[in-house]
Amino acid sequence: MTEQLNDAQLEFSAELDEAPEKVWRAISDPELLAKWLPELAAPEGETPAVSAEPVFTEEGEEIHYRWHDIGLPEFDTFVVFDLRARHDGGTTLRITHRLTPAEATPAGLVAANSNAPLMRAA
Repeated sequence: MTEQLNDAQLEFSAELDEAPEKVWRAISDPELLAKWLPELAAPEGETPAVSAEPVFTEEGEEIHYRWHDIGLPEFDTFVVFDLRARHDGGTTLRITHRLTPAEATPAGLVAANSNAPLMRAA
C-alpha cells in the first residue's frame, strides 16, 4: 500500500488480488463496507462514529461518499474509491480522503502548535 499526503487530502493505493467485481461489492454495498470499515458500524441502538452517504457513482469504477464524523460536526469530508482492473485479474484500488474545496482552508483555523505570538490584553 502506498500513501501520499498534501494540504487537503490523503491518498492510499493498494494492489489487490481480488477481481474488480468483488472489490466493487465491498466498497458499494453499505453492509459490506461497514464490515471493512468498522467506524461505519455500531451496535444496535447506537450511532456509528462515521456516516457515509454516496454522492456520485460510476458503476464498477468509482464511488464518492460524503463522510460525516460525529466527532467533527463542523464539516464533512469526501472519500473517493477508485478501482481499475489489472491485466492479471486483480484490482488497483485508490482511496482519496479529502476536504471539500471550501473547507480545505477554513478561515480562522490555526494549528495548536502554530508558534504564533501570544497576545494578551493589558
